[in-house]
Amino acid sequence: MGLFNFKKNKPEENRHFNIKGDYWNFYSYTYGKDMTALVEFDYQIAKEEHHKGYNSCKRVIIYIPLEKSSANGLPTKEESVRIHNLEKDLLSKLVIVDCKLVGKMSYGAMCDFIFQTNDSASFMKTVNKWISDQKSHRIEIIEKEGWEFFDTKIKPNHIFWQQISDRRTIGILIEQGTNPNKEHTIEHSFSGQEAILQSLRNLLTSEGFKLISMSDNRLILSKPAKLIGGDLSNLTQRLAGYSANIGAKYEGWGTKIEE
Repeated sequence: MGLFNFKKNKPEENRHFNIKGDYWNFYSYTYGKDMTALVEFDYQIAKEEHHKGYNSCKRVIIYIPLEKSSANGLPTKEESVRIHNLEKDLLSKLVIVDCKLVGKMSYGAMCDFIFQTNDSASFMKTVNKWISDQKSHRIEIIEKEGWEFFDTKIKPNHIFWQQISDRRTIGILIEQGTNPNKEHTIEHSFSGQEAILQSLRNLLTSEGFKLISMSDNRLILSKPAKLIGGDLSNLTQRLAGYSANIGAKYEGWGTKIEE
């Protein structure tokens, strides 16, 4: 994924830009009435504490015809193929521009491509020319300075990082032979000050969690769950969010293989 090379006859004019990084990940969330947003992002950039350069944000938004959008606002399977082809075509045009594709959002019958660039003028000229050649979709560009949009709308918060971690852990367990349809004893680990953990323990044991251990500023509770569907991830995201709000940290979960 993602290395696009632009070459001319003269060596001094050669350019090589990594428009799309090699390691992307994603998360999703629901909003409104049964609507879904899918957010894809450059993992390495999301892990940066401070971004260097590329301080101009350009959002290229492709509007999906309603008849080609599912009830949850995401594109249909066939439309997803068309959007993917549009993305490839756009990136092939942008090899001459010093820019990075850092995120994508699909929601509300729209696909929103988020770029950061060092060369706004070249970016706008190239993309506007590309838009003028498109006949199948309405497309617009929204400009904003800085990395604020990426950091607030694309970069995962602790809840979405937990969703990503859950998906990875479940995948590893299935690869190792566990049966996701069977009930597993899930052990959840928390860290923090003793008084905060005690409050957390009282709350969660009243909700059916079982105490495994509590010592050295660490609390471990368990509760049965299956690995299929979104129930487990919904729970861990709630635990991560609540823990952060009261000053504790949700460290994650583990379980044994159930064949």
